[in-house]
This record gives sequence, structure tokens and C-alpha cells, in this order.
Amino acid sequence: MYCAVLVRASGVWFGLPMQVYFGVRSPFCGLHLFCGWLRAVFRQMSGSVSETNLNLFRVVLRRKTMFPQTPKALKDFTRSCFQISPATAPLLPGACSPCDYLVHSFFEGRCNGRDPGLLPAGVAAQCPADCVVWANRGGGKTLMGAVATMLDLMFKPGIQVRILAGSLQQAARMHEHLRRFCKNPVVASFRPTCTARSLVMLNGSRAEILAASETSIRGSRVAKLRCDEVDLFKPNLWEAAQLTTRSAPISGPWGGTVRGAVESLSTMHMPLGMMWSIVSGAAPVGSFGEENDGGRTGEHGVVPVPGVTRLAKASRVLFRWGMMDVLERCLPERDCGACVLWEDCEGKAKRAESELDTGGHISVDDAIAHKLRIPLLRWQSEALCLRPSRSDAVFPEFDERAHVFGDVAQPVRFLPVSGAAECGGGDAARLYAGMDFGFRSPTTVLWASLAPDGVLRVLDCYAEATRTMDKHIEAITERTARLTGGGVSLCHIAVDPAGHQRSAHSGISSVAMLRQAGLVVRSRPAAIDDGLQRIRMMLEQRQYAAGGADASGAEGLERNAAPQLLIHRRCTQLIEAMHRFHYPADKPHETSPVKDGNDHAIDALRYLVMSLPRPGEAARGRSYL
Repeated sequence: MYCAVLVRASGVWFGLPMQVYFGVRSPFCGLHLFCGWLRAVFRQMSGSVSETNLNLFRVVLRRKTMFPQTPKALKDFTRSCFQISPATAPLLPGACSPCDYLVHSFFEGRCNGRDPGLLPAGVAAQCPADCVVWANRGGGKTLMGAVATMLDLMFKPGIQVRILAGSLQQAARMHEHLRRFCKNPVVASFRPTCTARSLVMLNGSRAEILAASETSIRGSRVAKLRCDEVDLFKPNLWEAAQLTTRSAPISGPWGGTVRGAVESLSTMHMPLGMMWSIVSGAAPVGSFGEENDGGRTGEHGVVPVPGVTRLAKASRVLFRWGMMDVLERCLPERDCGACVLWEDCEGKAKRAESELDTGGHISVDDAIAHKLRIPLLRWQSEALCLRPSRSDAVFPEFDERAHVFGDVAQPVRFLPVSGAAECGGGDAARLYAGMDFGFRSPTTVLWASLAPDGVLRVLDCYAEATRTMDKHIEAITERTARLTGGGVSLCHIAVDPAGHQRSAHSGISSVAMLRQAGLVVRSRPAAIDDGLQRIRMMLEQRQYAAGGADASGAEGLERNAAPQLLIHRRCTQLIEAMHRFHYPADKPHETSPVKDGNDHAIDALRYLVMSLPRPGEAARGRSYL
């Protein structure tokens, strides 16, 4: 008789048709079994046996023979199978290559940077599975997302992948790449079935390609969620998508489990958009492991993310590449001295064959034409991905390399320059505060020291919502004592003039409550634009003597800058607000900034700087107070 014997291989059950002689006990029983299986194979070839089991058997064997076990094997397989040659090494410092993203995604974060081998499981666990790809237009983001999806479907049996695109057109591009891959003989041997919205392999793996919407986000949870052009997502859709992944028990070189992950791929073409927020929670590839801080400190000279405030602890791995990083290998006969790309390339595209496995897909002539068509700032933000666009920013002068000082891990202490106990003693530094009132929106307080040289250093930031004024006063008193060690009091706290209004419930104004607590309160009515202009003047950079350092202690800045406003790195709310505070993009003639929640820390800073005497006024005996 014939029966199907279930065999498990590579995590997949498949059936082998066999002929078994019951009641016959002989040494040739094994031979009968083998002959029965061969007979079933020949009958299958004539159509008498279902070919599903044998196709699945072939898929398992092919997966076994082709499975990439190392990053180098993965890169070689990508080039040979998909007939593409993604760049394997970046040109600009601090950037990544498209292959770095493929290695991270396929090996589930067990490859740190461009190291040739896999990390130990304990170290790999510190690297998040979530990642974000920030690349230039035409940089191959969608293509790399399609390659990563196809690799998952081929070598991770039973995996579920969902691709959400920012628009229907973007979903169609991803779908086009996947359909083209299915025509490849190697991929076709895995028996893919491609429909208008899905791709299913014979090994049980499945991918859905949908446009981002409330309906597409809901449904069964998947192991991999890839969001293409996430900068076009609405915030509520992005937040809902974070709850749609779960790990899957699929074994491989990455271990016994495929971790649930959300991968974002986009160009940061919208200033202060969704991509801006996502990148703020990411750290560069290579910054996770046993001997690093998970991206808390970052690199300040070569940004991974200049102009974007990094969170205290990164939750995603950042892969950033620009046009220079996917540039083709430059021919030796091209004159570098006359090339407009020299400032960005510096001749690195003329690497020897042994130094670079493959060049990129963007030609040198196309890169030159693109640079000549657009302004320099747009070239740096959208083509090189060096920094986000600041076209609508209120403070485009703000640069973390010049205006941010200190270390988050170190406690902040206010020490008067002359050592005087009181803020008004001699030439000692003075301690001030600025406060913006709120209830549902956060009440924000800033503490800052004013040095004799006129440099204002913001030392601490407090922002809490839905608290009463007495709780805020307790926090002000406690933080002031912690900053000063209890030996120095505030010169004054500058507040919104609206704080003089009496409460309808208590009959006491916020200013009166602050004064009852022993605080000196100052409020000066002034136009919003006047305060913003004062902040801009303090952000301006001036020249100092050669060989010196700027006010933050940083050496080697390109402009030898010494601004009069510095912010401690622990004041993350204020730093983020300095980046995000912007004018309406759709109203180019509007001079009033957008009130979208990023104004509270700026208002507190504005009240503070407007309450301080301008340079030279103290010497003439005049004061704003």
C-alpha cells in the first residue's frame, strides 16, 4: 500500500509518498521502501501524485544549499540572485551603505556595522531590531526594502511581512520590484504566488503590500513591518503601527527567533515631519554593544543626525546614506580639480578595485547635474542627507555643535565665577529662571546662569502638565537647591505677563503665589518677534583669538564660534524646541511661528532673555527690571 510519511526539515513538515509491504519481514524491507518512493516519484511525473509535497521538498533542499550564513555570503547572494550591485561601503564619514541595512535586517541585528562576523547573542540582544533608513531621493530605499522582503520570504519559512507605503504610487513601486524578482529563476524555484496585494511562498511565508491607512494597519500581527516613505504617514497611523508586530520561532544564523521589528524607509523631505521624529529616537549602526552607551552621547563633529535632537536612549538603529555613498566608481581620467563634487567627494570615488567591492548606481554625471540645479542647503539636506531641511525654522542658526554643552550623565551644578554666595556679589555669575504657564499644556521652567562675559548658559529644564501652581513652586525650590547646593538663590524668575491675571477659583494670580513663596518675579510686556530677535542675536557666532576655544569648550569648530547662548545637553525639551519651532510652510509671508506644542520652552527662554539687561546697560546704571 502507499502512505505519506511526514518528515520535518528546516522547520517545515512535508510528506514523502512511500510503498510499504505490511506482513513481510525480510532484510529487503528497506529496499522495498526506497523502491516504493521512486515508483511514487515516477508516477508523480505522470500526474498521478500531487506535486505540492515534492515541490516543497525541493524548496527545503534549495534553502539548505543557498542559505547565506555570513554577511559576505549574503552580499554575494544578493548580487548573483537579484542581479543588482548595491554599494557595500560609504564615501562620507558617519554614513552607511545599502548593504549594511540588508545585513542588519536579514541577520536580525546580529551584525554590528560592517564587521565580517556575527555578534554573540548577548551583545546582539542590546541592538534593537527596529531600524530606520534615511536616504536621498533615488538612493534605492524602496529597492532595498523589496530585497530585504524577498530574502525574508525565501529563507525564513512561515514569516509574515507587511509593507505599508506612504501612498498608492509608492506601494505600486514596491510591488513592481517584488514581481520582477519573482521572474528570477532562483526565486521562481521557491514557487512564489504573486497577486495584486500579496506574495506567498510555498514554504508558508507571506508578504502584504498595502497603502498606509486605518484599515491596512489593523489585522493579524506580523513579524516584520516595513514602512516605505514614512515621512508621508500621519502621526496617529504611525503610533498605531507600533503595536502590530510579534516575534516568530524561526531558526537560523540569527538564533532561534525572528524578532518582531518595525523598519522605516524614507527621505526626510518634509521639515519637522514624521521622519524627523523617528530619527530622533535612532542611533547610528555600530553604536550598540557592550562597550557603548546605546547612542546616548552620539558623535558631534560628524553627525549622524545634525539638527535632530537625539533621545536619551535610542530605540532604533539608523542607516543613513546620501548620493555620494551610492555613487559609481569614478574613472581615473576625470579631473577632480574641475569637478563640482570635489568638496563632497574629495576624490574618494576613485578608489582602487580592491578597496571597494562595488560602486553605487548613481552616475557621476547625474550627480553633477543634480548639484548644479538646486541650492547648496537643499543639496546638503536632500541629496547628501547631512542634515534636515531648515527652510521654515525660526532659529536656523541653532547648531548643536556650537550651542550645546555638557554631558547628560554628569550632574549640573551652578558655581559662581568669583565664588560669592549670593548672585549679586561682585563679578559673580548670576542665576536666573524663565517660566511659561500652562495646565493641559506643560508648564515650563528654565534655569540659566549669566556669566560676566555675557554668556547665558541654560542649565536645567522643567516641563510638567496638569499640575497646580503650588506643585510647580515646590519643583522650582527643589531644583534650585539641587543646582546650587542651597547656597545661591535666584536673582529673579521671568514670567509671562498674563500670570498677573487672578484665578477664577482662588482669586490669587500665579505671580502672587510665586512672590508669596519668596521668589522675585519679573515680567516685561514685549512683542514676540522682539524676543525671538534677541535670541537670534545671542545665537550669532563671533570671532575670538586664534588658538582659543569657544564658550562651550569645543575645539576646532570651523567658524571659531563663541555664541552668547549655550544650552546644556540635559535640556532635551528646549533643544528639540529650538530645532522644531517653525513658521507655517504653506504661508511664506507669515511672521508668527506655529503654535504646535514646541513653543512652551521657547516662550520661557524668551521671557528670560528679555528680562536681562542688554550689553552695556548695567554699566550705565540702567536696568529692564
